[in-house]
Amino acid sequence: MIKIKLQPTGRKKNIFYRVVVMERRSKRDGRVLEQLGFITKVKGKKEAHIDKTKLKLWVGKGAQITEGVRKFI
Repeated sequence: MIKIKLQPTGRKKNIFYRVVVMERRSKRDGRVLEQLGFITKVKGKKEAHIDKTKLKLWVGKGAQITEGVRKFI
């Protein structure tokens, strides 16, 4: 099963998330099928850039969106 989920990167107290398409059973930092965008949370500011066309393409192929990504869509 393929999922669209957040992959955390960055440093302590400076979190940066990538919105990625991955196999459900792969590790957190495992192989990524495609990167769709990113989300930053810096000092209370939230900024999200997600490619909507790629997102619709993967959902059309049967990928499921996790709750964390759904909050930003």
